[in-house]
Amino acid sequence: MNRVWRAAAGIAFGLVFALLVAEGAARVLVAQGTLPNRLPADVFASHPIGWTLEPDLHARIFSTNGLVEIRVNDDGFREDNYAQARTDGVSRLLVLGDSFTLALETSQEKTFHTLLETVYAGDVEVIAMGASGYQPAQERLVYEHLGAAYDPDVVLLMLYTGNDLIGNTEWPDLPYYSLDEDGSLTLHDYPYSGAFELPLVAGQHSTRLMRSSMVAFLAGAVLNRSDGPVEGHDDVCRFQLKENFPELTDDDWALTEALLRALRDDVEADGKQFRVVIIPTELQVEPAQKDKFLADCGPVDRPDPAENQARLDAFFEAEAIPYLDLLPVLQAARAETDGDLYLPGSDTHWTAAGHQVVAEALAGWLDLP
Repeated sequence: MNRVWRAAAGIAFGLVFALLVAEGAARVLVAQGTLPNRLPADVFASHPIGWTLEPDLHARIFSTNGLVEIRVNDDGFREDNYAQARTDGVSRLLVLGDSFTLALETSQEKTFHTLLETVYAGDVEVIAMGASGYQPAQERLVYEHLGAAYDPDVVLLMLYTGNDLIGNTEWPDLPYYSLDEDGSLTLHDYPYSGAFELPLVAGQHSTRLMRSSMVAFLAGAVLNRSDGPVEGHDDVCRFQLKENFPELTDDDWALTEALLRALRDDVEADGKQFRVVIIPTELQVEPAQKDKFLADCGPVDRPDPAENQARLDAFFEAEAIPYLDLLPVLQAARAETDGDLYLPGSDTHWTAAGHQVVAEALAGWLDLP
Protein backbone atom coordinates (compact mmCIF):
# COMPACT_ATOMS: atom_id res chain seq x y z
CA MET A 1 0.00 0.00 0.00
CA ASN A 2 2.89 2.34 0.81
CA ARG A 3 4.25 1.75 -2.68
CA VAL A 4 0.91 2.72 -4.17
CA TRP A 5 0.80 5.91 -2.14
CA ARG A 6 4.39 6.72 -3.01
CA ALA A 7 3.67 6.14 -6.71
CA ALA A 8 0.55 8.29 -6.54
CA ALA A 9 2.44 11.03 -4.71
CA GLY A 10 5.19 10.88 -7.30
CA ILE A 11 2.72 11.20 -10.14
CA ALA A 12 0.94 14.07 -8.38
CA PHE A 13 4.24 15.83 -7.72
CA GLY A 14 5.25 15.37 -11.35
CA LEU A 15 1.97 16.80 -12.58
CA VAL A 16 2.19 19.79 -10.25
CA PHE A 17 5.80 20.38 -11.26
CA ALA A 18 4.92 20.13 -14.97
CA LEU A 19 2.05 22.59 -14.51
CA LEU A 20 4.31 25.01 -12.66
CA VAL A 21 6.90 24.80 -15.43
CA ALA A 22 4.19 25.27 -18.07
CA GLU A 23 2.75 28.21 -16.14
CA GLY A 24 6.14 29.87 -15.91
CA ALA A 25 6.85 29.29 -19.60
CA ALA A 26 3.42 30.62 -20.57
CA ARG A 27 3.93 33.78 -18.53
CA VAL A 28 7.32 34.36 -20.17
CA LEU A 29 5.84 33.95 -23.66
CA VAL A 30 2.95 36.27 -22.81
CA ALA A 31 5.36 38.87 -21.44
CA GLN A 32 7.35 38.63 -24.68
CA GLY A 33 4.21 39.29 -26.71
CA THR A 34 4.23 35.87 -28.35
CA LEU A 35 0.88 34.75 -26.91
CA PRO A 36 -2.41 36.52 -26.08
CA ASN A 37 -3.28 37.63 -22.56
CA ARG A 38 -6.93 38.59 -23.06
CA LEU A 39 -9.99 37.30 -24.89
CA PRO A 40 -11.69 39.83 -27.19
CA ALA A 41 -14.66 40.06 -24.83
CA ASP A 42 -12.32 40.97 -21.96
CA VAL A 43 -11.20 44.32 -23.38
CA PHE A 44 -14.48 46.16 -22.65
CA ALA A 45 -15.55 47.81 -19.40
CA SER A 46 -18.59 49.58 -18.03
CA HIS A 47 -18.72 53.39 -18.09
CA PRO A 48 -21.33 56.01 -17.17
CA ILE A 49 -22.22 56.31 -20.88
CA GLY A 50 -22.65 52.51 -21.04
CA TRP A 51 -19.31 51.05 -22.04
CA THR A 52 -15.88 51.76 -23.46
CA LEU A 53 -12.74 49.66 -23.53
CA GLU A 54 -10.89 49.11 -20.27
CA PRO A 55 -8.89 52.32 -19.70
CA ASP A 56 -5.09 52.01 -19.91
CA LEU A 57 -5.30 48.38 -21.01
CA HIS A 58 -2.35 46.88 -22.88
CA ALA A 59 -3.38 43.47 -24.20
CA ARG A 60 -2.95 40.99 -27.01
CA ILE A 61 -5.91 39.05 -28.37
CA PHE A 62 -6.58 36.36 -30.94
CA SER A 63 -8.72 37.72 -33.77
CA THR A 64 -9.81 36.57 -37.21
CA ASN A 65 -6.60 38.23 -38.43
CA GLY A 66 -4.25 36.52 -35.97
CA LEU A 67 -2.63 37.96 -32.84
CA VAL A 68 -3.39 41.68 -32.42
CA GLU A 69 -2.05 44.13 -29.86
CA ILE A 70 -4.60 46.38 -28.16
CA ARG A 71 -3.48 49.60 -26.46
CA VAL A 72 -6.16 51.65 -24.73
CA ASN A 73 -5.86 55.26 -23.56
CA ASP A 74 -7.06 56.94 -20.39
CA ASP A 75 -10.54 57.57 -21.82
CA GLY A 76 -11.11 53.91 -22.71
CA PHE A 77 -10.49 53.97 -26.46
CA ARG A 78 -7.97 52.26 -28.71
CA GLU A 79 -5.96 55.39 -29.26
CA ASP A 80 -2.93 57.26 -27.96
CA ASN A 81 -3.35 59.70 -25.09
CA TYR A 82 -3.75 63.29 -26.29
CA ALA A 83 -3.68 66.40 -24.15
CA GLN A 84 -7.01 68.19 -24.14
CA ALA A 85 -5.18 71.48 -24.63
CA ARG A 86 -4.58 72.18 -28.30
CA THR A 87 -1.18 72.60 -29.93
CA ASP A 88 -0.83 75.90 -31.82
CA GLY A 89 -1.01 75.44 -35.57
CA VAL A 90 -2.26 71.83 -35.38
CA SER A 91 -5.82 70.98 -36.45
CA ARG A 92 -7.81 68.31 -34.66
CA LEU A 93 -10.24 65.71 -36.03
CA LEU A 94 -12.44 63.62 -33.73
CA VAL A 95 -13.68 60.30 -35.16
CA LEU A 96 -16.76 58.67 -33.60
CA GLY A 97 -17.65 55.12 -34.61
CA ASP A 98 -18.34 51.49 -33.85
CA SER A 99 -16.37 48.29 -34.44
CA PHE A 100 -15.11 49.54 -37.82
CA THR A 101 -13.34 52.35 -35.95
CA LEU A 102 -12.21 50.11 -33.08
CA ALA A 103 -10.92 47.49 -35.56
CA LEU A 104 -10.00 44.75 -33.08
CA GLU A 105 -8.88 42.57 -36.01
CA THR A 106 -6.29 45.05 -37.33
CA SER A 107 -2.97 46.30 -36.02
CA GLN A 108 -3.42 49.75 -34.51
CA GLU A 109 -0.97 51.40 -36.88
CA LYS A 110 -2.94 50.07 -39.87
CA THR A 111 -6.37 51.39 -38.86
CA PHE A 112 -7.83 54.08 -41.13
CA HIS A 113 -7.68 56.83 -38.49
CA THR A 114 -4.02 56.14 -37.62
CA LEU A 115 -3.14 56.06 -41.33
CA LEU A 116 -5.03 59.31 -41.82
CA GLU A 117 -3.02 61.05 -39.12
CA THR A 118 0.16 59.79 -40.80
CA VAL A 119 -0.95 61.38 -44.08
CA TYR A 120 -1.18 64.77 -42.38
CA ALA A 121 2.41 64.46 -41.05
CA GLY A 122 1.87 66.36 -37.82
CA ASP A 123 -0.49 69.03 -39.17
CA VAL A 124 -3.64 67.25 -37.90
CA GLU A 125 -4.28 65.19 -34.79
CA VAL A 126 -6.82 62.41 -35.43
CA ILE A 127 -8.46 61.19 -32.22
CA ALA A 128 -10.61 58.06 -32.53
CA MET A 129 -13.36 57.16 -30.06
CA GLY A 130 -15.01 53.95 -31.18
CA ALA A 131 -16.20 50.71 -29.62
CA SER A 132 -18.06 47.62 -30.76
CA GLY A 133 -21.81 48.03 -30.50
CA TYR A 134 -21.83 51.83 -30.63
CA GLN A 135 -24.73 53.42 -32.49
CA PRO A 136 -25.69 57.10 -32.80
CA ALA A 137 -27.09 57.04 -29.26
CA GLN A 138 -23.73 56.06 -27.75
CA GLU A 139 -21.81 58.29 -30.14
CA ARG A 140 -23.78 61.32 -29.04
CA LEU A 141 -23.02 60.48 -25.40
CA VAL A 142 -19.33 59.97 -26.24
CA TYR A 143 -19.14 63.38 -27.88
CA GLU A 144 -20.94 65.14 -25.03
CA HIS A 145 -19.11 63.50 -22.12
CA LEU A 146 -15.68 62.72 -23.59
CA GLY A 147 -14.99 64.00 -27.08
CA ALA A 148 -16.04 67.65 -26.81
CA ALA A 149 -13.37 68.25 -24.16
CA TYR A 150 -10.69 67.80 -26.86
CA ASP A 151 -11.95 70.85 -28.76
CA PRO A 152 -11.88 69.27 -32.26
CA ASP A 153 -12.19 71.36 -35.41
CA VAL A 154 -14.16 68.61 -37.14
CA VAL A 155 -16.25 65.76 -35.74
CA LEU A 156 -16.51 62.80 -38.11
CA LEU A 157 -19.21 60.18 -37.54
CA MET A 158 -18.60 56.76 -39.12
CA LEU A 159 -22.14 55.46 -39.74
CA TYR A 160 -22.53 51.77 -40.63
CA THR A 161 -25.66 50.88 -42.57
CA GLY A 162 -25.57 47.27 -41.34
CA ASN A 163 -26.70 47.81 -37.75
CA ASP A 164 -26.34 51.48 -36.79
CA LEU A 165 -29.84 52.27 -37.98
CA ILE A 166 -31.81 49.52 -36.24
CA GLY A 167 -33.49 51.41 -33.48
CA ASN A 168 -30.33 52.24 -31.51
CA THR A 169 -30.62 49.17 -29.31
CA GLU A 170 -32.11 49.65 -25.84
CA TRP A 171 -29.77 47.50 -23.73
CA PRO A 172 -31.27 46.64 -20.32
CA ASP A 173 -30.34 49.26 -17.69
CA LEU A 174 -27.97 51.09 -20.07
CA PRO A 175 -28.43 54.69 -21.25
CA TYR A 176 -30.71 55.11 -24.27
CA TYR A 177 -32.80 57.78 -25.96
CA SER A 178 -36.49 57.78 -26.73
CA LEU A 179 -38.21 60.05 -29.24
CA ASP A 180 -41.05 62.12 -27.81
CA GLU A 181 -44.19 63.11 -29.71
CA ASP A 182 -42.89 66.64 -30.22
CA GLY A 183 -39.72 65.29 -31.87
CA SER A 184 -37.44 65.89 -28.88
CA LEU A 185 -35.14 63.24 -27.43
CA THR A 186 -35.24 62.01 -23.84
CA LEU A 187 -32.22 60.29 -22.29
CA HIS A 188 -32.94 57.40 -19.92
CA ASP A 189 -30.82 55.44 -17.42
CA TYR A 190 -27.83 57.80 -17.45
CA PRO A 191 -25.36 57.47 -15.81
CA TYR A 192 -24.76 53.73 -15.83
CA SER A 193 -23.01 52.22 -12.82
CA GLY A 194 -23.46 48.47 -13.25
CA ALA A 195 -21.14 45.72 -14.44
CA PHE A 196 -20.22 45.16 -18.06
CA GLU A 197 -21.97 42.07 -19.44
CA LEU A 198 -22.87 42.92 -23.04
CA PRO A 199 -22.20 40.32 -25.80
CA LEU A 200 -20.44 42.83 -28.08
CA VAL A 201 -18.05 40.37 -29.70
CA ALA A 202 -17.99 36.63 -30.33
CA GLY A 203 -16.92 34.27 -27.57
CA GLN A 204 -16.88 34.14 -23.82
CA HIS A 205 -15.31 36.28 -21.14
CA SER A 206 -12.37 34.82 -19.23
CA THR A 207 -13.38 32.70 -16.27
CA ARG A 208 -11.95 33.22 -12.80
CA LEU A 209 -9.57 30.29 -13.36
CA MET A 210 -8.42 31.76 -16.68
CA ARG A 211 -7.69 35.08 -14.98
CA SER A 212 -5.51 33.39 -12.36
CA SER A 213 -3.60 30.91 -14.55
CA MET A 214 -2.03 31.57 -17.94
CA VAL A 215 -2.12 27.86 -18.79
CA ALA A 216 -5.86 27.81 -18.16
CA PHE A 217 -6.23 31.09 -20.06
CA LEU A 218 -4.39 29.83 -23.14
CA ALA A 219 -6.40 26.60 -23.15
CA GLY A 220 -9.60 28.65 -22.97
CA ALA A 221 -8.36 31.08 -25.63
CA VAL A 222 -7.71 28.22 -28.07
CA LEU A 223 -11.16 26.77 -27.43
CA ASN A 224 -12.69 30.25 -27.81
CA ARG A 225 -11.13 31.02 -31.20
CA SER A 226 -13.48 31.42 -34.16
CA ASP A 227 -13.46 32.60 -37.76
CA GLY A 228 -15.91 35.40 -37.14
CA PRO A 229 -18.82 36.59 -35.04
CA VAL A 230 -20.77 33.35 -35.63
CA GLU A 231 -20.19 29.80 -36.86
CA GLY A 232 -22.49 27.09 -38.16
CA HIS A 233 -24.52 27.33 -41.37
CA ASP A 234 -27.82 28.52 -39.91
CA ASP A 235 -26.20 31.00 -37.52
CA VAL A 236 -24.03 32.43 -40.28
CA CYS A 237 -27.05 32.83 -42.55
CA ARG A 238 -29.05 34.61 -39.84
CA PHE A 239 -26.13 36.88 -38.96
CA GLN A 240 -25.38 37.79 -42.58
CA LEU A 241 -29.06 38.41 -43.26
CA LYS A 242 -29.36 40.77 -40.30
CA GLU A 243 -26.05 42.48 -41.04
CA ASN A 244 -26.51 43.00 -44.79
CA PHE A 245 -30.29 43.30 -45.10
CA PRO A 246 -31.52 45.12 -41.97
CA GLU A 247 -35.27 45.46 -41.53
CA LEU A 248 -35.89 49.05 -40.50
CA THR A 249 -39.19 50.31 -39.16
CA ASP A 250 -40.48 53.86 -39.42
CA ASP A 251 -39.71 54.25 -35.71
CA ASP A 252 -36.11 53.12 -36.32
CA TRP A 253 -35.65 55.76 -38.99
CA ALA A 254 -37.33 58.50 -36.93
CA LEU A 255 -35.13 57.85 -33.90
CA THR A 256 -31.93 57.52 -35.94
CA GLU A 257 -32.58 60.73 -37.88
CA ALA A 258 -33.43 62.59 -34.67
CA LEU A 259 -30.16 61.42 -33.09
CA LEU A 260 -28.16 62.46 -36.15
CA ARG A 261 -29.75 65.91 -36.08
CA ALA A 262 -29.11 66.21 -32.34
CA LEU A 263 -25.45 65.24 -32.68
CA ARG A 264 -25.06 67.70 -35.55
CA ASP A 265 -26.67 70.44 -33.44
CA ASP A 266 -24.44 69.63 -30.44
CA VAL A 267 -21.30 69.86 -32.57
CA GLU A 268 -22.29 73.02 -34.39
CA ALA A 269 -23.37 74.67 -31.12
CA ASP A 270 -19.75 74.23 -30.05
CA GLY A 271 -18.63 76.03 -33.21
CA LYS A 272 -17.30 72.85 -34.87
CA GLN A 273 -17.90 71.14 -38.19
CA PHE A 274 -19.95 67.93 -38.32
CA ARG A 275 -19.46 65.40 -41.10
CA VAL A 276 -20.60 61.84 -41.73
CA VAL A 277 -19.11 58.86 -43.53
CA ILE A 278 -21.55 56.17 -44.68
CA ILE A 279 -20.12 52.66 -44.38
CA PRO A 280 -21.82 50.12 -46.68
CA THR A 281 -22.29 46.45 -45.89
CA GLU A 282 -19.84 43.86 -47.20
CA LEU A 283 -22.29 42.30 -49.64
CA GLN A 284 -22.84 45.67 -51.30
CA VAL A 285 -19.14 45.82 -52.10
CA GLU A 286 -18.36 42.14 -52.73
CA PRO A 287 -20.68 40.71 -55.44
CA ALA A 288 -19.02 37.29 -55.25
CA GLN A 289 -19.75 37.11 -51.53
CA LYS A 290 -23.35 38.17 -52.15
CA ASP A 291 -23.77 35.42 -54.75
CA LYS A 292 -22.31 32.90 -52.30
CA PHE A 293 -24.65 34.08 -49.56
CA LEU A 294 -27.71 33.73 -51.80
CA ALA A 295 -26.56 30.29 -52.95
CA ASP A 296 -25.92 29.08 -49.40
CA CYS A 297 -28.78 30.77 -47.57
CA GLY A 298 -31.51 31.21 -50.19
CA PRO A 299 -33.35 34.24 -51.56
CA VAL A 300 -33.88 37.36 -49.45
CA ASP A 301 -37.33 38.80 -48.89
CA ARG A 302 -36.16 42.14 -47.49
CA PRO A 303 -35.59 45.64 -48.86
CA ASP A 304 -32.45 46.08 -50.91
CA PRO A 305 -29.67 47.83 -48.92
CA ALA A 306 -29.49 50.39 -51.73
CA GLU A 307 -32.81 51.74 -50.46
CA ASN A 308 -31.29 52.51 -47.05
CA GLN A 309 -28.29 54.08 -48.77
CA ALA A 310 -30.54 56.29 -50.88
CA ARG A 311 -32.59 57.37 -47.87
CA LEU A 312 -29.44 58.33 -45.96
CA ASP A 313 -28.15 60.28 -48.96
CA ALA A 314 -31.45 62.17 -49.19
CA PHE A 315 -31.48 62.84 -45.43
CA PHE A 316 -27.98 64.32 -45.39
CA GLU A 317 -28.70 66.40 -48.47
CA ALA A 318 -31.89 67.78 -46.91
CA GLU A 319 -30.12 68.54 -43.61
CA ALA A 320 -27.10 70.09 -45.37
CA ILE A 321 -24.78 67.68 -43.54
CA PRO A 322 -21.56 67.03 -45.49
CA TYR A 323 -21.14 63.29 -46.04
CA LEU A 324 -19.01 60.77 -47.89
CA ASP A 325 -20.59 57.54 -49.11
CA LEU A 326 -17.90 54.85 -49.10
CA LEU A 327 -19.88 52.48 -51.34
CA PRO A 328 -18.53 53.81 -54.69
CA VAL A 329 -15.07 54.20 -53.12
CA LEU A 330 -14.90 50.57 -52.01
CA GLN A 331 -16.56 49.30 -55.18
CA ALA A 332 -13.92 51.08 -57.26
CA ALA A 333 -11.16 49.62 -55.09
CA ARG A 334 -12.67 46.17 -55.49
CA ALA A 335 -12.64 46.55 -59.28
CA GLU A 336 -9.01 47.68 -59.29
CA THR A 337 -7.45 45.07 -56.99
CA ASP A 338 -7.47 41.33 -56.42
CA GLY A 339 -6.65 41.82 -52.73
CA ASP A 340 -9.16 41.29 -49.94
CA LEU A 341 -10.91 44.37 -48.59
CA TYR A 342 -12.87 42.36 -46.02
CA LEU A 343 -11.80 39.73 -43.52
CA PRO A 344 -12.57 36.06 -44.22
CA GLY A 345 -15.39 33.98 -42.79
CA SER A 346 -18.39 35.70 -41.27
CA ASP A 347 -16.34 38.71 -40.11
CA THR A 348 -17.68 41.73 -41.99
CA HIS A 349 -14.90 44.21 -41.12
CA TRP A 350 -12.13 45.62 -43.30
CA THR A 351 -8.70 44.14 -43.79
CA ALA A 352 -5.63 46.38 -43.52
CA ALA A 353 -6.01 46.96 -47.27
CA GLY A 354 -9.60 48.09 -46.72
CA HIS A 355 -8.49 50.52 -44.02
CA GLN A 356 -5.88 51.90 -46.42
CA VAL A 357 -8.52 52.56 -49.08
CA VAL A 358 -10.74 54.34 -46.55
CA ALA A 359 -7.87 56.46 -45.19
CA GLU A 360 -6.93 57.64 -48.69
CA ALA A 361 -10.55 58.50 -49.48
CA LEU A 362 -10.93 60.46 -46.24
CA ALA A 363 -7.72 62.38 -46.80
CA GLY A 364 -8.93 63.54 -50.20
CA TRP A 365 -12.44 64.40 -49.02
CA LEU A 366 -11.73 66.10 -45.68
CA ASP A 367 -9.17 68.49 -47.16
CA LEU A 368 -7.55 69.25 -43.80
CA PRO A 369 -5.96 71.24 -42.29
